[in-house]
Amino acid sequence: MKNAFKKIIAAAREHRVLTGAIAITLVLAITAGVLFGTGAFWGIGERLRQVFSGDDGTVDIVSQPDIGAVAGDFDGPDITVSGWLCAGTDYSTENIESGKASIDRLIKSAREYGLNSLIVPVYDGDRVIYPSHLRKSVEYDYLRYIVDAAHDNMLAVYVVYDVFGDTLDIFSEDSVNSLCAEIENICHSYSIDGMLFDDYYITDTSPYRTYYTEQGGGMGLDSFCRDKLSMLMRKLSQTIYSTDGGIFAGAVCDPVCYSSAVADDGMTPIDRETDAYAEGHADITKWVSEGYVKFLLVRNYRKMSDAVSFDTVCDWWTGKFGGAAHVTFSLAANKVAEWNKTDELSKQLSACTSQSGTGAAFYTLTDLADDRTGSTLALVKYIDMILNHENGSNSLIMTSPSSTEFTTYSDSVSFIGSSDPAGRLTCNGQTVECTKTGYFSFDKQLSVGKNTFTFEHNGEKKTYTVTYIQVIIKSINPSSNKVMNGDAQVTVTVSAMAGASLKAKLGTQTVRMTAGDYSGNDDAQSAMRFVQYTALFKMPTAKSEAQNLGYLTVTAEYGGKSETKRGGRFTVRGTSAGGTSAGGSSSSNTSSSTNTQFIPGIGSYNSGYGIKVGEGERYVCEVLGYQVTTLDGNLIDNRSRPTNAYLPAGTVDYCTTDDVVFFDPDSGKQLNFRTLDYGKRIIRDSDVSIFKATLPVSNSITVASAADRGNQMVVTFDTQWKAPFNVTYGGQSYSKPYPSGTTRPDYTISSATFKYVDIEFCYTVSGQGKVVPTDNSVFSSSEWVKNKAGNYVLRLHLKKAGAFYGWTAQYNEQNQLEFYFLNPSKITESNNSYGYDLTGITVMLDAGHGGSDPGAVGSSQKYTEAVLNIILANKIKRELENIGATVIMTRTTDKNVSLDERAKQCYAVKPDVFISVHRNSSTSSSAAGYEDYYFYPFSYGLANAIYGRASGNFGNRRGVKYYPFRVTRMSCCPSVLTENGYISNSKEMEKIKSDRHNEALAKSTVRGIVDYFVSIQQ
Repeated sequence: MKNAFKKIIAAAREHRVLTGAIAITLVLAITAGVLFGTGAFWGIGERLRQVFSGDDGTVDIVSQPDIGAVAGDFDGPDITVSGWLCAGTDYSTENIESGKASIDRLIKSAREYGLNSLIVPVYDGDRVIYPSHLRKSVEYDYLRYIVDAAHDNMLAVYVVYDVFGDTLDIFSEDSVNSLCAEIENICHSYSIDGMLFDDYYITDTSPYRTYYTEQGGGMGLDSFCRDKLSMLMRKLSQTIYSTDGGIFAGAVCDPVCYSSAVADDGMTPIDRETDAYAEGHADITKWVSEGYVKFLLVRNYRKMSDAVSFDTVCDWWTGKFGGAAHVTFSLAANKVAEWNKTDELSKQLSACTSQSGTGAAFYTLTDLADDRTGSTLALVKYIDMILNHENGSNSLIMTSPSSTEFTTYSDSVSFIGSSDPAGRLTCNGQTVECTKTGYFSFDKQLSVGKNTFTFEHNGEKKTYTVTYIQVIIKSINPSSNKVMNGDAQVTVTVSAMAGASLKAKLGTQTVRMTAGDYSGNDDAQSAMRFVQYTALFKMPTAKSEAQNLGYLTVTAEYGGKSETKRGGRFTVRGTSAGGTSAGGSSSSNTSSSTNTQFIPGIGSYNSGYGIKVGEGERYVCEVLGYQVTTLDGNLIDNRSRPTNAYLPAGTVDYCTTDDVVFFDPDSGKQLNFRTLDYGKRIIRDSDVSIFKATLPVSNSITVASAADRGNQMVVTFDTQWKAPFNVTYGGQSYSKPYPSGTTRPDYTISSATFKYVDIEFCYTVSGQGKVVPTDNSVFSSSEWVKNKAGNYVLRLHLKKAGAFYGWTAQYNEQNQLEFYFLNPSKITESNNSYGYDLTGITVMLDAGHGGSDPGAVGSSQKYTEAVLNIILANKIKRELENIGATVIMTRTTDKNVSLDERAKQCYAVKPDVFISVHRNSSTSSSAAGYEDYYFYPFSYGLANAIYGRASGNFGNRRGVKYYPFRVTRMSCCPSVLTENGYISNSKEMEKIKSDRHNEALAKSTVRGIVDYFVSIQQ
């Protein structure tokens, strides 16, 4: 199997990001035999059709599979900076230990230079440096050693394969298949990222005149040879793409693709250079345009001052193929002594990396290491700039604020960005402290009114005008007009100064508002000035005509001052003529108790099994989603709590006639709830159906079976109908589940102390059956108890307090209710660096954000939170896989994955643990450090174990915290969200984007994961 590193590098490529480590471009120079060699010639007709034909037997390249669709765009680094590592020149294959030592030394040198790629021909004389059945091999598998060393240093691997040699006959099916098998074997056996073809010219067409006479059809011998070479390149590329879609095909090219004598846009003739198209019959333009190759490595061994200069060649190739393929240029580092110019290579590097999708490859690493003219020292600074200082110029880039002129209600503003580290940056004449790569972040206090900040840097000037308005009321939700149903309960929210006294008025009702959560980022609560206030209104009963209640108005008093602001206008929908409103916009998300057209799914029972729904006048709510969150019925908020279980698809219960409406201050959206008879609220806007029906009066529950199934104990219940249930953790204490004042509900725990798990089955008149197998590792016994509400509760006693690992529930095809309880997986001791082997453990890693959601953006526009998350997640993945764990990623590419999709993946896999990787951000640039979060009490142990290890990589250890993030609310396994440093802090940003830091952080995180599994062993 391939080393896990292959996928790590592939993920980095998918985000077009350089991890700061060395990627290795492995150019595999393998002589495959003379394409049109000396072997016996086959009859062109039938044999050529066998090798290259489509389904209809015609020799037509168009009939082959769509390579372009398979290959996709090149997703490697924007800029590759490589060094050649050549057998016989840089290391010897005659002495294994000496050769390995040279490889190690030169890879270390490449890392020190800041290269991100390495080119390694694997041909030493007439032998290849890997085991081969097709050609003579050296004694030791140097290719394997190089690849493994590359992985240890986070290096990507590209392969260049010599197409022509003395063993290939293009018209022999067996010969071509042997060549393809060799390519397939390399792709399977080594963790490479690409294969570049070399030595593919047909310079002598005379041997093919006979075949042309039979099959050419008057197209001309040159065109015939050109087409047959293209067919072969397509077949070889197809072999690569069908073997591993993550490996890219490419070509090593001479400077002249085609000359001006061949085409108007050709290159100026260069002495002693072969015209690839006219003389070599290689149609590289076709290969790129049709997707055979996505990577071009151009030999460009000339000086900047030559008649046809180095940069002239660069400009032609990037102008012709830039955007369609990644173009890298091979530079003659071995000629620096001859040139005797210290800055020649730096200028060449600048010329060929002036845009993304380009690169440079220095020939060879030994010549760089010798540094006979001091040119390498000059290179190092430039390489660091283009790879690590994304600015890549002497300009000032401001990532925050996004506008140069704006109004704020905050009394401070943060400036975050990057600049040329060699230049001086000032703000209003004062020097701004920057990191070594030019990152900066700092806060400025604001005065009431206009504040001007002028930045000057390398002759550039930028001015920001920030107007600070001191207000008591920051915002009101809803701010737009709303049409509501009669009798609906509506909660409005206001962001206002902490400690203010607020009253809200709507129609004839005046309500004193209650202070709730801090309004703003959770990571800097002590500095927040605004908190969330709420007020509950009851809409009047609907009449035949719409009722205009007027505008929502809020009056606030603070520090002897008073302020009044207006929100949206409310209208109660009328019952006649569809309830048209007066002056307000109708809300499609609200339902009506008097006009059924406003209820989605009215009269429709979607499940179609489980119970027979009778006709009735009461409203019934049916769960349609795979899991639907429930909230406390005695409150009107959107706060999930660990004491409220989700409900699986098919669950039904009576619900209130009217909506309970909450205006979410975070999203500004209107959330519509219905309260179910068993006491919990459910969001009506999606994943449920509301209809009128009659449900059974009571229910009975019987255990049908209970047995371990893999790593889960599955308990199956027979039930008369799909009534709701709840799951709680008996004996667990929480900090402030129902606080007053200015803090949100707090379910923080200091340890998991619950001794049993209760499943309360609502409306039950009986509960019977045993559920615990004698050898179960989680539960010691079970009993049925009847609670104060008259419901039967299945109480599952734990063998050890807090030793519970998650649950999930669903209805099977027989309409039985199935509960899955996760059993703790066993691990074994090992002599690896972590001390344990995690074979049999499944870890789901969630790299936060992605795609159009970059997450937080700090000093670097390139290293967004989404990018940094995937970098760290991939490193954690590699470490886990190296000790046997199975790792599943919620995303491996830079794409949007919704929170709901991430949760669905988790519930489908049911892993042993779920870990979401994030980077933090704050409105205060001084915020720094590590923290992680849990939701359920059984997730605390995992969060605490990871925190104990990972937080040591940061100066500020912010603690293990409770918070109802969507990705921490996975009930099927312990789930944790980690915040790995502040992207809004330039100094910490400098650290968290470095490869060394992320390597250490990944290993610390894995040590924490191992600690957790050690702690739960029975």
